[in-house]
Amino acid sequence: MKPKSLYLHIPFCVHLCHYCDFTKVFYNEKWAKKYLEVLIYELQSYKIDKCKTIFIGGGTPSSLTYDQLEYLLSHLNKYLDKDYEFSIEVNPETLDFDKISLFKKYGINRVSIGVQTFNETVLKKLGRYHTNKDVKNVVNWLNKVGITNYSFDLIYGLEGTSKDDVKHDLDMALSYNVKHLSLYSLIIEPNTKFFISKVEALNDDELRTIYDFIINYLYDHGFIHYEVSNFAIDEEHFSKHNLTYWQNKEYYGIGLGASGYINGIRYQNTKSLNEYFNYNFVVHKETIDLKNKEFEYIMLNLRTIYGINFEQYNLLFNKNFKDYYKEEINQLKKLNLIEINENSLKVTSHNLYILDSIITEFIKKL
Repeated sequence: MKPKSLYLHIPFCVHLCHYCDFTKVFYNEKWAKKYLEVLIYELQSYKIDKCKTIFIGGGTPSSLTYDQLEYLLSHLNKYLDKDYEFSIEVNPETLDFDKISLFKKYGINRVSIGVQTFNETVLKKLGRYHTNKDVKNVVNWLNKVGITNYSFDLIYGLEGTSKDDVKHDLDMALSYNVKHLSLYSLIIEPNTKFFISKVEALNDDELRTIYDFIINYLYDHGFIHYEVSNFAIDEEHFSKHNLTYWQNKEYYGIGLGASGYINGIRYQNTKSLNEYFNYNFVVHKETIDLKNKEFEYIMLNLRTIYGINFEQYNLLFNKNFKDYYKEEINQLKKLNLIEINENSLKVTSHNLYILDSIITEFIKKL
């Protein structure tokens, strides 16, 4: 069966954030035009049928001009299946009402807004250029055209910030009636401006305190903690596209630096714009054998509220999860790190913070 999810990467940014290590390029209108032509060529080469989810990420997809966005969206609209989710990432300062009207015209029904923080002093330290007024305008325009499924991305953990700053961000976010929030702890990645400038994040104890606070705060406000960094007001507002990744399903990955998973093979596209413009797309492929598939299944599913489904696991790997990992399960239960019932096993909400060490208990036996 062909994948039902599609990711497209738009690498262009009007400016580069100080913490970002994603594949990105300064926006240039001529380059963007050429890029979209090559992107559509790559897209069509996969002979894709209808998709349940499409996600346009970046970079900053909203940095494209109105005409460039229309060119892209008009090609993608034809791939939408019934009951679809069509998402796009945006930065507030790159949007206007006309672009948002275009989203509505071509079927986009979920918008992920890179808010990061409502503290404008911290925004500047992060290398962000929008204002709180920009966020307000975007939300008003989305509501005006009838796109009410919007998510805020927030980041926490910069040195000099505190739990009180996070509470302010959450208070502000909920004042916009947002139905989904993604909250990411700042990681200082190599080759970023923060790394070069020796900027530091808060220490692990401080980050853990904030993580626990976020969980409690959003639980008290009716949100479901359905993945390590993601919260939604109900299951309808879970990111269906991202669940494709977390449930280890296959998907198409199109564009500069994109990765995909098709027919048991994971692939990685080039990060070189020159190579991409020369139609040299895939630079690496890896066939996922049964052992690696089991590793990925455990690692990814434990990130979510669903956890390990015993029946599904047993069918996929022809062994009984509870029997095979009996010792590990008993040890983790004693430490109150997991919840287990007749059908599944999952990591308790607060202990998702130490998910890596929990996963290690299982995968060391593979």
